Amino acid sequence: MIVRIAKLTKRIVDTAQPEPERYVVWDSTLKGFGLRVEPSGTKTFLVRYRIAGRKRFLAVGRFGHLTPEQARGLAQATLADVRRGSDPAEERRGERAAITVDELARRFLAEHIDPKRKGTTAAHYRSLIERYVLPKHGPRKAHDFARSELARLHLSMRDHPYQANRLLAVASMYSSRSGLD
Repeated sequence: MIVRIAKLTKRIVDTAQPEPERYVVWDSTLKGFGLRVEPSGTKTFLVRYRIAGRKRFLAVGRFGHLTPEQARGLAQATLADVRRGSDPAEERRGERAAITVDELARRFLAEHIDPKRKGTTAAHYRSLIERYVLPKHGPRKAHDFARSELARLHLSMRDHPYQANRLLAVASMYSSRSGLD
């Protein structure tokens, strides 16, 4: 990989041309801040840091979505987090790997409802989850689904009080068995 050093300004970033091989232009004023230029022409701001003796790279954002100054500010914040002992790359990896509400619901239904409830009860619980929870909250990360959102969902079902209360009962089983509490 080709490495270059210059102060990352808008002019430098604009004039960085794609080459047959990926290269990085490291900023001369902020150690660890750079611009990666791909052969396709994609320009990505990145941060390089060490934690526990291991070198890590973290993409801050793409040029076009961020100006060099905005990216520099994000890089400074990231490097400050590293100095305080956190590992932003590992945190991002963990966030991507976190289970979604949909995955958690499917697992809960398969492991706790289908084998332990009668057929009609299991079908009713499945219907509640698939009708009311998954359409709006399914793709979200389970740890981001707050009690206040469940309360809003319950309130939105006030025209169907029986189903609303059954949904709360299922959700309480759901959260206690999954460790969300």
